[in-house]
Amino acid sequence: MFDNIGGFIIDFDGAFFKDFHILPGGKDFIEILKNKEIPFVFLSNLTTKTPDELHELLFRVGIYIDKNQIITSSLLARNYLKENYPDANVKVYGSKALKSVIYQEYKIGVVDVDVIVIGMDPKISIDDLSKIRKHIQAKKKVIFTNPDYYSPTSTGYDFECGVMVELFKPHLHEEPEIIGKPSKYAFDFAIRKLNIPKEYIAMVGDTYETDIKGAHDWGLIPIHLQTTNDDSYNTLKLDAYEYKNLEDLCTHFKSVV
Repeated sequence: MFDNIGGFIIDFDGAFFKDFHILPGGKDFIEILKNKEIPFVFLSNLTTKTPDELHELLFRVGIYIDKNQIITSSLLARNYLKENYPDANVKVYGSKALKSVIYQEYKIGVVDVDVIVIGMDPKISIDDLSKIRKHIQAKKKVIFTNPDYYSPTSTGYDFECGVMVELFKPHLHEEPEIIGKPSKYAFDFAIRKLNIPKEYIAMVGDTYETDIKGAHDWGLIPIHLQTTNDDSYNTLKLDAYEYKNLEDLCTHFKSVV
């Protein structure tokens, strides 16, 4: 399997770190890839940190990569808006990090909204939920950052944007448009960054419904890390190369490459 891998797409939250603490093997795995000059990018549905903040977090623990190797669903959403709605008035409902990324390119405080972007904000108010409902009633374009129901933590799980998708899906006038993994848009973006044929790219992640499904859907090599200690999310019964964590993957990788 490793003989066919020319590049890696790596998940962040749950696979590489939890609660922003690097998991065992994370630093070693990146060093191996750098030493062997194997291209890689991080692809994350996380919206609570900007790419700049994630880059700084890695730098502080001695993991030195280019900021362009970090792709988040916030960044994907901004890029998607620029490609499809460059002159739109955009309203963001989500974390400070999501707003920071989107509003680098779009005006804050617009009144006549064309597009709304929805992520997960743990402090979202009933008033904001009502405003989103009114935007949907007015048939504004709605974009969700990611489909995850939960975000793994060291003590369990926090709710994620997938909960927002389910909340508003009955009110939408079209199928929900979701930018993050496992969407084709997200994987195509990462594949273009690596600039190698997708059949030689491995997707390394802990979530079957996003990481592994995306690998299956778009022709990548699926590598699942059992860092959540919970197989219940493999509802689609997807096959993947299985490893306990990045440390386990490193050990096998070094023995055959």
